[in-house]
Amino acid sequence: DALIDAARRGVKIKLVMDAIADWTQEIRSEFKTRILSEYELAKKENRPFEFQFKEIYAQAMIDRGRMRKTNDGTTIYGTMHEKFGSIYPKGCSIPLHGFCGSANISWSASHVFAENRVIFKNEPSMGRQLAEEFSRLWNEFGTPVTDNCQSENFLPVQTNLGEVQILSNSKPLDEENFQRIDEALMKMMESVDRQSGTIDVAMFSFTHLGLINKLLELAERCPQIKVRILMDQTQLEDDENHQGVLGPYMERQARFKDLKNFEIRYKWRSNTYAWDPEANRCQLIHWRNLLLHHKCMIVNRKRMGLGSYNWSESGEFRNFENVMFFNGDIPTHKNVDRKSTRLNSSHVSQS
Repeated sequence: DALIDAARRGVKIKLVMDAIADWTQEIRSEFKTRILSEYELAKKENRPFEFQFKEIYAQAMIDRGRMRKTNDGTTIYGTMHEKFGSIYPKGCSIPLHGFCGSANISWSASHVFAENRVIFKNEPSMGRQLAEEFSRLWNEFGTPVTDNCQSENFLPVQTNLGEVQILSNSKPLDEENFQRIDEALMKMMESVDRQSGTIDVAMFSFTHLGLINKLLELAERCPQIKVRILMDQTQLEDDENHQGVLGPYMERQARFKDLKNFEIRYKWRSNTYAWDPEANRCQLIHWRNLLLHHKCMIVNRKRMGLGSYNWSESGEFRNFENVMFFNGDIPTHKNVDRKSTRLNSSHVSQS
């Protein structure tokens, strides 16, 4: 409503949405119908309606090899999984304000799930980085839905020491490779204080074996550190329907290696288990679970990475994702880092 009202007032709105994930079809259909009807009405009444709308389809992922085939022949395409926005004040060519994080713009994200969203004001460095990513998604990957779509000015950004670093894995490094987020996360893990350091992770989907093994290796190599992992309840099962879920794998490895400094907990809600008539069994029902939807790591209680990026193979190699990197040694980063350490006081159940 707010975006449509702003467009009626002449504010230029540009929106790009994923159109690959099946579960968004009904949501997008309703949203698209409303925008197109508003747009057509404005044309008839000869008044401005500055709402430009694009969607990203599977072909964008096919063209860039961001897909894979399962053993049964099913093709899984990457999605545009980022959740961010930028605001340009009137007369300003730089977005000074905006937001980024794990939270989709949805009722459940705002009222039900455990989420994060960093909202910034008068931060041109963050605004420029998100503007670069948006122009890439808009110009290279988006397909117009409204016929008033204009190209977005693309200005590559170089960040300076002390600025929040925002990495996006849609950024090409050369003809074949995209910017890697997992490598930056592993480098951040290595910065843990070997004598008394901590690595705290809150993660919705954790199936990236490289990141898992890095945490296990650090815990074994540095017995004085503490590694704590908080995950959603859906990451607890590793039966035939959850073959990619690696929470139980980490538990088994930690027990085998006798790691006293490696702890895993799950955000628990007991009534998420119910009878599934299709499976003919009692099992965890995803939509009844109040999801822990964070994707966050804090090292030494002062360095932090958070964003849209689940720690999964899909998050790294198929989806378009982002992570913001904060450094608590820098005064302007401290407030965000301090708030995020509260994630570890959530209602959880130890396994």
